[in-house]
Amino acid sequence: MNWRRVSLCGLVVTSMIGMAPGRASAQCAGALAAPFTTPSELNREGRTERPADLSITKPTAAGTQTCFESGNSIRITYNATLTDPTAVSNSTPNNFSVSDTNNTLVVNFSTTFGIGPTGKQTVIQIDVVTGTTDPAAAIIVKNLRFDVTTLGDTAALNGFVSSTSPQTLPVATQIGTVRNTINPASESVSTGSGIQSAGGPLSSQATVSFASNPLWTSINPFRVAIATPAVAGDHATTATSLTFAVENIPSGVTVSFPTTLTIPGSITWTAKSATLASTGSSLVVTYNTTSTTATGFTFSFTTGPVAADSTATTPITIGVQISNASGNGTATIRAVFGPGEGPAPFPGDDTSATAEPRYIASITTSLPSRHIIGKNNGAGSNFFTIAPTQTIMLYPYVTDLDGYNTGIAVANTGSDSTTFNTTGQTGTVTIFFFPSNAPSFSVTPTATSGGRGLNANGQLAPGAVFAAGLDNLLEAAGQTALVGKFDGYAIALCQFNYGHGFAITFNPSAVGTATEALVLGNGSNARGGLSSNTSFLQLFPEILVH
Repeated sequence: MNWRRVSLCGLVVTSMIGMAPGRASAQCAGALAAPFTTPSELNREGRTERPADLSITKPTAAGTQTCFESGNSIRITYNATLTDPTAVSNSTPNNFSVSDTNNTLVVNFSTTFGIGPTGKQTVIQIDVVTGTTDPAAAIIVKNLRFDVTTLGDTAALNGFVSSTSPQTLPVATQIGTVRNTINPASESVSTGSGIQSAGGPLSSQATVSFASNPLWTSINPFRVAIATPAVAGDHATTATSLTFAVENIPSGVTVSFPTTLTIPGSITWTAKSATLASTGSSLVVTYNTTSTTATGFTFSFTTGPVAADSTATTPITIGVQISNASGNGTATIRAVFGPGEGPAPFPGDDTSATAEPRYIASITTSLPSRHIIGKNNGAGSNFFTIAPTQTIMLYPYVTDLDGYNTGIAVANTGSDSTTFNTTGQTGTVTIFFFPSNAPSFSVTPTATSGGRGLNANGQLAPGAVFAAGLDNLLEAAGQTALVGKFDGYAIALCQFNYGHGFAITFNPSAVGTATEALVLGNGSNARGGLSSNTSFLQLFPEILVH
């Protein structure tokens, strides 16, 4: 065997470059050590994947001991980087065992890292200080963890065994098969929809599904925690986690997850997070794998009024409830497995620098990745949309010049459900002012400023009427400089259907003239000419006929 040694970042990098013909046959042989009978299946995204253990003995055909001879150096070259322990040495006895009935075998362990033709490599060298003639002598290298993210899907993790006295051609023993955890083609999200302040569930339910890589053949790619490992000297491991992040939840919309997620006949996750519901803002829920009975799974869920685990006939349900005074907008969802090594790509992600197993940080769709559900860049996919419930009304003439004054009224006429089968909503009222002599501005009155008729939350309930004088609204908007000087028009944005209103303009003699507010738009056409800070006026879902 010819060896070329190069210095790389202060490390000795050993790389095999060729083999001349006529070398001696192997003096040592590698094989899977008990209890392993086949190579382990390894998560391609893993930084600490555990392969099968490797046993080093003399070749089966050799009648006498040819491996553990004094002065021989045995090399095991792995085509990946060892991460736990960071190196095998005489001080890591949990990573090897030596058996020799003669009790004469003395060896020395050392570890070198390098770059070979196929990428990163780890070389564990076993120097035989004192040999043995015991033909059954063996050394088992065990309980190792490797970073396999540099290997491709279906790639083999091998231990190449060679020796130096004489130099022999490395012979591969496959100790692991690397596989993608998730089938990327299985990701599916169907966006749900609902109506702002509907006081109930979504009108159209969202669905989400994904599946594990079908090439897994012996175990489930989501691992349960192992408190008592099968191999002596090994340490306990944690579970593979599943994290869902629902973000940009509109105000007044509650999202909830069940305590357990069960794929019948396959896998169960149990909530690790203490918080399983959130109204508005965001919700991140992490589950740990707690049982696996099959080699793979297909995960699917739907939204519904109440969070619930699956049954024999129903999928897992994630609860989405809209209050009768909600906001609007689009909530997003992403799902990843973990724990990731960090840093966390989004708030609440399950990360750990020490957990085993632990996985690559990336959650984009570029493999390897912890990505399950989301956009290509790792952001959330659209989960459900709450369409605005709005009435937009124009008050064409509003003034307090020259002794005039104006009163503005807004009525929420959504309380006549017993007569006209309507469904009213409770929502805020925002008034946009467009003076002829100053920049536009807006105000959202509260229960204690700007007018009367709002509830304690500053909202107008069905059947209630909001009324205010122009000067009161100017003061509430912080526009006291315009009191007595305003001349223009106003637009009221009401977060409820069935809004109607009028304005009364009083002359200096206190004689009033009422003008009905005009309901703008037809449910789809935008009113042009509005400034960018009123872009949400693009939707006009007013229902003019009760």
